[in-house]
This record gives sequence, C-alpha cells and structure tokens, in this order.
Amino acid sequence: MLISFVSLPAHARIWIFQSAHKLSEQLHHKISADIQDFISTWKSHDHEVSAGYAILENTFVIIGAEDTASGCSVDKLHHFVQHLNEKHHIDLLDRRMIIITPDGTYYLPLPELRNAISEGKIMHDDYIYMNNITQKHELQTLWKIKISDSFLKKYLPQAVQHS
Repeated sequence: MLISFVSLPAHARIWIFQSAHKLSEQLHHKISADIQDFISTWKSHDHEVSAGYAILENTFVIIGAEDTASGCSVDKLHHFVQHLNEKHHIDLLDRRMIIITPDGTYYLPLPELRNAISEGKIMHDDYIYMNNITQKHELQTLWKIKISDSFLKKYLPQAVQHS
C-alpha cells in the first residue's frame, strides 16, 4: 500500500539505491510511476506492505516500509530495482561512494577514493553519503556526513582527523 514517505515512522526500514548520474526530470517521473505501481502491489506473506518512497537530489531512490519486510519481499524489491535498471538503462545498484566537495560531486570506487584523499583532492570537511543506513530517522543524522566523521577518516592525514 502506497503511503507518503514523510508519514513513515522514524523506525521504518529503508533501502537506498543510488544512480551514478543525476536523473533527468523525465526519468524521475517515469521511475516515480514505476515505483508507485510496485509499492501498490508489494506484499509480504500475502499482506500488503505499507511503503513510501522519495527520490532525493535526483540521484537517490529511497524506499521505506512501515512493516518489517520478509526475505521474500525484500528479494522482490531488489528484483524490481533490477527491472528499473533494465527498463530505463540506468544503474540504481551502483556501489561507488558519492563525495561532495566545493568543486563538485564525485562518484568513486573505494580504491580511487583512498587515492583522492591521499592526493588532497578530497578533504576532511567534504561529505560522503552513507547509503548503508537502514532506518528512516538515520537520514537526518547519519546519511550525509563529513569524511572526518566517517569510516574514511583513517585515510586522512592525522592532523585533520576528528575524534
């Protein structure tokens, strides 16, 4: 059952899928329609899953469920995202890190990210998105954080690390 993402409780389970590129307005609308169709029929053990979604910064597709989704319903969600990828020629299962700096947005795999930090291209006060969070309330405090507050701080020069 489709509900507003905003109305999901703070403890709602979320899944974050990111695109390697910004979604156009047209693609944003197409994906929204597909997600609405999916959620309206999404079930867990023959019970409707109350769920909502948000597309943030034209890059992140976030789906949240009020009810605890079982293994099979989570599999259905991932199969649906694979279907979106094929249908719209995108990759919402991209696992590169997204870094925000004053110079722009970077999509980097972890080995390249380490090099960019050591070369001074990414600094302690730049931001990273932690797409492994699992509850809606974490979007406010744990999703977009400074590099110096993330697991990447170990790659920063010692003088700029925060504890």
